[in-house]
Amino acid sequence: MQNLRLWLGTLTKKQLFALFFVLAAIVASILSGLVWMFFLKEPIGNPMRIAVVAPFNGPDKAQGDAMYRGVSLLVHQINRQGGIQGRMLGVEKIDEGDGSETAMKAARQAENNPDVVGVVGHWNGASAAKAIPLYGEKALPAILMSSAPDKTLPENPFVFRPLIDETTEIRFLANYLRNVVGEKTVFVLHEANARGELLANAFDEVYQRFGTKLLYKWPLTVGNMDAELKSVVAEVEAKKLFGTFLVLGEVESSIRMISALREGGVRQRIVGLRQLASRGFQEGFAAGWKGRGTPSAALNGTLMTTPMLFDTAGERAQKFQTGYSNFHHTWPDWVAAYAYESAKLMATALAEGYVKDGDKSLRQRVREGIASRNQVDKAFPGINGPLFFNAKGVASRDSMVGLFDGANLVAAMTQLSPIREEGVTNLLGEVTSGRALYVNDRFMYKTNVVYTGVRFEKVVSLDRATNTTEINFNIWFRWRGDFDPQDVVFTNAVTPITLEKPNREGKDGDMNYRAYRLRGKFYMGYSDVERNYGTQLVGLSFHHRSLGSHNLMYVSDLIGMNLMNQAQGTDGDADLLDIRKGANADGKPKDLTLMERARAYFHLEEEVNDPIEVSLNRDKVLAGAPGWLIMRAWLSQEVMPRGVDGNPVFVGFGKPQPLFSMLDAGMVLKPDRFDARDILHSTDQFVYLAIFAFVMSMLARLLDQKERGQFWRIQTLFLRMICWPLLLMTLGNLARDYSLQNFTSSTVDSVVMVFETLWFFVPARLAIIALERFIWVPLENRTQRKIPNVLRMTVVLIVYLLAGFGVVAFVMDKSITSMLATSGVMAMIIGMAVQSNLRDIVSGIMLNIERPFNIGDTIRLNNSMGVVSDITWRTTRITSLDGQLISFPNSKTSDAEIQNFTKPKNIKRNLEVYTDPKHDPAIVVKLIKECLAQVKSLPTDATPAESPKVYYFGVTLKEGAWVSYYPVGMYMPFAKRKAAIQEFWHLLWKTFEANHISWKESPPQASEDEDGGGE
Repeated sequence: MQNLRLWLGTLTKKQLFALFFVLAAIVASILSGLVWMFFLKEPIGNPMRIAVVAPFNGPDKAQGDAMYRGVSLLVHQINRQGGIQGRMLGVEKIDEGDGSETAMKAARQAENNPDVVGVVGHWNGASAAKAIPLYGEKALPAILMSSAPDKTLPENPFVFRPLIDETTEIRFLANYLRNVVGEKTVFVLHEANARGELLANAFDEVYQRFGTKLLYKWPLTVGNMDAELKSVVAEVEAKKLFGTFLVLGEVESSIRMISALREGGVRQRIVGLRQLASRGFQEGFAAGWKGRGTPSAALNGTLMTTPMLFDTAGERAQKFQTGYSNFHHTWPDWVAAYAYESAKLMATALAEGYVKDGDKSLRQRVREGIASRNQVDKAFPGINGPLFFNAKGVASRDSMVGLFDGANLVAAMTQLSPIREEGVTNLLGEVTSGRALYVNDRFMYKTNVVYTGVRFEKVVSLDRATNTTEINFNIWFRWRGDFDPQDVVFTNAVTPITLEKPNREGKDGDMNYRAYRLRGKFYMGYSDVERNYGTQLVGLSFHHRSLGSHNLMYVSDLIGMNLMNQAQGTDGDADLLDIRKGANADGKPKDLTLMERARAYFHLEEEVNDPIEVSLNRDKVLAGAPGWLIMRAWLSQEVMPRGVDGNPVFVGFGKPQPLFSMLDAGMVLKPDRFDARDILHSTDQFVYLAIFAFVMSMLARLLDQKERGQFWRIQTLFLRMICWPLLLMTLGNLARDYSLQNFTSSTVDSVVMVFETLWFFVPARLAIIALERFIWVPLENRTQRKIPNVLRMTVVLIVYLLAGFGVVAFVMDKSITSMLATSGVMAMIIGMAVQSNLRDIVSGIMLNIERPFNIGDTIRLNNSMGVVSDITWRTTRITSLDGQLISFPNSKTSDAEIQNFTKPKNIKRNLEVYTDPKHDPAIVVKLIKECLAQVKSLPTDATPAESPKVYYFGVTLKEGAWVSYYPVGMYMPFAKRKAAIQEFWHLLWKTFEANHISWKESPPQASEDEDGGGE
């Protein structure tokens, strides 16, 4: 112990502080480890995993990669938020190959991994059929991406299918071609296998119901397809066949079929199933195209069924699309979206199972959570709408119809939506009128699609007090038909907005176009869009005044907004695939540098922003609302129930449900200020930082327990200036997150207000500590007097008052004008009451700063002369030469003329010597100098300028007599001035007497112009 003290004594102040800091950091690390071990750590070490069993090699590799990217995005988002009940989620990548045996092996691999809680995958129908029975053996739930016909897939209570089977899809396509497109002649090219035959026959059956029969069906062998396709093209050319060509095959086969037709000069319409809507198809077609013209021209007009279209999807799909592009640096297709949605359903089931069924296995929780989504009111809110399963584990979802506009996949101008209402009457009348069709043993509405675009020009104002915003915007419509889709109702408009005269309109063939330029005031926060606390939802939503979703569907006009090429990641006919930075073409991560790994860990990688957000920022839309930034933006379509105000079209038994297609153009705005959540995304990170800040704050407090000097005061203040805001930031975020999960919105607002208030008073407290350590204490040490408490309290009150003004103005968002006026009046009243005291205190501060005199100095203050006995913050006290104590207010002292006789080392005294004019002046001057040299009270270290001096000023008339005048100047200490003068006169008298120098008068006294009277 003695050696430790000796060693500590050898350290400098900086070294000692560094040692204390390191020790405190070690203590913080130990506390963080204990908190992690007992509160944050998940007891089970390995992460839970979702297995993606898909083709990662071979012709369907692109589909496998899309599934893996979708699931990996979901895993990344969940882990970024702290996992599921604190436990991390992982993704297992398993290649199912291209055969049934390899698929079974992949399924076994997933089953035997105890960390795998669910499976997403199986693209190939034949592989899925072999693997399905295996998932029940070890109770492993699986969600299939396969679109194989129902008849080819066995049932298993642990297997779920979010996609409709291909036989239903092909019948839907046949009805669409025959009744919507009006195509009577269709030629089918299909793979020569059981699946191809089944789908071709199903299509033919539907056409035969309408009195039409397929004349040509070409089965194509996969191994010899290119040669057979040449024969088909030659036959089409020779027989001059004209109609629509239906291609039925997997992605690679579909690419080869369409390429052969287009390269062979076939320009008729081509249609197909969902495989054509995948990015794997688009990329493969663009890469393998060898015909004349561009791939975009070859694909233009191709029509297909698809499970999902992003321009008709809602806000959740738009959010997924942006998140996917930021994470993978490429844009998603429906395959990635469905894989993401399936993984999210599994993760949700797992999280709910942790709370409800803690004693069950993880796999059982997932399976039961998915199976519980068995009704419309229990549906999972998926990114493509509500998702629920029937007793066989098959979802009930609709097919959309898309087509290629060049390389862009957009919604067809007419869609079919099912009639689900029970008791709807007069369905045959709807069919005969052309408003409905009978498709796949069910009635479906024939829905007109209206391409709609909204472009914000400027957010003119944003008023949080009234929760309103004023926006300048353009809106336009493109449609076919003779109805008015622009007869809209803006759901969040403060006052009704009418679309009267368009500023532009036109017609191209049977396509109508109208555009309007509007300005309106809208309520903010108009929907339940997920957003962070403190953000603002700004935008508008509208629906048709009278036409329900079964008659009209608004679709985001991404092409008209010049956003489609950006969203698809294309540039004309450039490569459709934008390889993610930091990853190889196969999706595997590259070897990253240390800096790249650090950027990835802290999520600092460059983001690819949504094209809508990019365009809004480019157009400076928020110029009228400074202080806000666009967090994200979207233009989405939703189907929502709305009030119909007694409209007889919707009211009464047998009438359709009052559902309307609603277009939402929105922006989430965040304050233009630093937010810790932009850097720290895990709750654990906030906990560790809070522990560090708390320990360092305690270190500062311990170091202040004993007075160690100004160096330590500076260091501890520095620690507080770093740790107190850090502690406030971390605790504020933790409290806000906890409140959001457990309390009502009003309670959350109160919690947030408390911490926002502290952000003003904590710096105020730090400012007061700084004043104490760098103003008051040094001033007390310098003056050796205590600062008056009234002065200290006055400054503290002013600092806290300014902090209070900041809270009122910036936290409560209230005007402080009246408060300033009231406080000004009160300050004036108080100031008038204590103005003399305050003036004396301020003067005392100035006297202590300037220091014209100190205690013990002899001064002349106005007409009083004496020794300074005390200087307080209000008065200056002088003991006069006759012993009286005189007190002067500091305000008068600072204004008075002050003579300090102690401050100079020596003072000058002037004497006058008069002699008879008969004496030789040279002798007299010599004698006076000799006397001055003998005066012992004069300083011995006087400078040449301070040495005694004697002058002869001639003969002058003094009181009626002529005398010789000799002025004498001497410098001496103020305390010895009387003794020096008395000694000089004694020496001079003796010298004059000895040398017979006669005085003409009595010896003159010292000049009174400097010492004053009374000496």
